[in-house]
Amino acid sequence: MSYFEQNETQFLQKMETVQKFFQQYPISSAKQNLLLEIKIALNQASQQLQFMTIESKHNSNSHQKSQLDSKLKKYNQDYKQANERYKDLQNNGNEVVQKQQQLFGEKPQDMKQVDKKAQLLGQTYQLQDTNKVAEETLDLTLQINAKLLEQKQLLLSALDKNQDIGSDINKVNKYANAMRNREAYSKIILVAIIAILTIGNAMLIFYKFW
Repeated sequence: MSYFEQNETQFLQKMETVQKFFQQYPISSAKQNLLLEIKIALNQASQQLQFMTIESKHNSNSHQKSQLDSKLKKYNQDYKQANERYKDLQNNGNEVVQKQQQLFGEKPQDMKQVDKKAQLLGQTYQLQDTNKVAEETLDLTLQINAKLLEQKQLLLSALDKNQDIGSDINKVNKYANAMRNREAYSKIILVAIIAILTIGNAMLIFYKFW
């Protein structure tokens, strides 16, 4: 399973959890806690989207990148809709709290307890979420470094091949120069032999007639 698919699975799980919370919200007696759970799940889903976006940008296969971008477009729309629904519920919840404050002069005791529990729960989830993000960021960094190392090795291999080609070209040039030198030397020897034979024939003719 690729890094994109891992984050995709986690994103879909978070969005499914959010939808379940939305269904529970109307009948829940602890709406503030439920809103906090929704917010945490949405934050985690947003982080998975960011990781998927990074992975898509680093994908060098144009066909795969097109498929990933198409998925990301749909996932971003789903996340946007869920986040807007969460904000609507949060605004309605704030209105209810304000009305209770107006009636009672301060927050009811049960609301205070809910707020404290929500704060503690939020801090716990934030700490867990931070640790998870750190681990995923480290994994992503290691994967990017591995890809960079692979690209470096490919470049070095290509450079070595170019150097080998350059070395072969130099050898061919040396052989060609040697052949040209041998050819010139052979021509000189041939000319010298012809000249010697010509002079020898001339001397024979000279001595024969004189």
